[in-house]
Amino acid sequence: MKLIGELSKRLKKPIEKPICKLCFKDIPQNTLYSLFSTPSICYDCFLKLKLHLERDKIRNYSFYSLARYEEPISLHLLNFKENKDIELGGIFLSYYTILLKTMFKSFNIVYVPSSYEKEKQRGFCHIKEIYKGLDLPFLDVLKKESSFEQKKLSREERIKNSTLFRIENGDKVTGKKILLVDDVITTGASILASIKLLEKYKPKKIVVLVILRDGNKEDYRKLFDNL
Repeated sequence: MKLIGELSKRLKKPIEKPICKLCFKDIPQNTLYSLFSTPSICYDCFLKLKLHLERDKIRNYSFYSLARYEEPISLHLLNFKENKDIELGGIFLSYYTILLKTMFKSFNIVYVPSSYEKEKQRGFCHIKEIYKGLDLPFLDVLKKESSFEQKKLSREERIKNSTLFRIENGDKVTGKKILLVDDVITTGASILASIKLLEKYKPKKIVVLVILRDGNKEDYRKLFDNL
């Protein structure tokens, strides 16, 4: 009944012409998907991003990712984060929002944080902008200790530096299903450090979701042998 009511509301709305945030052309509203959600990009641009939800199992954790770290989507992410083009925040989950909302409807989001200085410089939390369309509660429990950027470190240095995070009010995750999110997984060190902190407070379940993967799965597996 809820789904029927939502569909009815959409059909009663004035006809609008959403614009693709990448090519700036009108997005045709002639698909079944468009009855339930308004995508941020047109289908042609979606195909160019090469998005494909992929699942992997490492230890007892499910890892989901949407694309390889390669052009053009890597450039869009860079433009979103570093050039502060906040309008691009909604493109990364386009056409997957409904599926992900269904998969994780009983979850709470915990995100791998940037430093306070970096967020202040951007003027927004880029992770929240990416995932807010899932309409899940955000638990702001992870904090970054240093403003030093991990991308400047080698793989070995990143792993050794994985104690950059701390947790505040960790009891908020106790007994809850946690969707741990980030934009990119490279070595897996930040994800591993976050899981170690969260597990101390006994969440019911932790699932990882990232937009881009930029690394070797076997390296992730070796790293998680230390968990």
